[in-house]
Amino acid sequence: MFGDSEKDLMATLKLMAHDSYNRSCGNKIDAAKSMKGWIANDPRFAQYDPERLVTHFQERTNCGGKVELDDPFLRKGGQQRPCQNRTSRY
Repeated sequence: MFGDSEKDLMATLKLMAHDSYNRSCGNKIDAAKSMKGWIANDPRFAQYDPERLVTHFQERTNCGGKVELDDPFLRKGGQQRPCQNRTSRY
C-alpha cells in the first residue's frame, strides 16, 4: 500500500476517498476538496493533477468504471488521448 505500483496507488486512492467521504458526512464536494489536498501532499502523486485525478476517480468509481492511472490527461499539463471528447458524457 505504501509503494509506487499502480495497485498501491489505487489502494491509497480508495482509502483516501473512503476516509474523506466519512469525514465530510457524505458531502461529496467537501470530500473531493479533502482528497485533493491529500493527493497534493503525497509525493507518490506528484506527477498527477489533483483536480483531474479526483474528478476521474469519482466519476469512474460512482458508475462502476475502471480508474485508469495511465491516462495522460491525469498528469500535470497532460493532453487528452486522441479522439477522446471530455465535454460529452454520452
